[in-house]
Amino acid sequence: MLLARAGTCFQLRRGASEVVIGQDGWDTLTLTVGDEAGGWLAEFGADVIVLEPPALRESVLAKLRALAAEPAAPEAGQSDTEVAGLGQAGAGAVATGMGTGVDTVQNTGAQDAEVMGAVA
Repeated sequence: MLLARAGTCFQLRRGASEVVIGQDGWDTLTLTVGDEAGGWLAEFGADVIVLEPPALRESVLAKLRALAAEPAAPEAGQSDTEVAGLGQAGAGAVATGMGTGVDTVQNTGAQDAEVMGAVA
């Protein structure tokens, strides 16, 4: 069982045996997937919150934490200094909501926002 942000995750919705539309912007989906689906579900990022089973939830969180800890890969024409700055901002990403049923990865570094065009 997982939560999907309203208006997203259409691929998951098509495979769900049940979809309950929520009033809080999150819909509850019932899917049958194996524990190895953690990497696939992690690709949906902040649009999915795995509620159960616990092993799958932990698998998704582990994938997201690992991605948040990875240094940024250099882009064409990018200097080592720029890459190092992005890596430091990427290290500022943290998992939040542990144990509350709402786990997301949020970035605490302003440099990543600038890279995405949302200059703070």
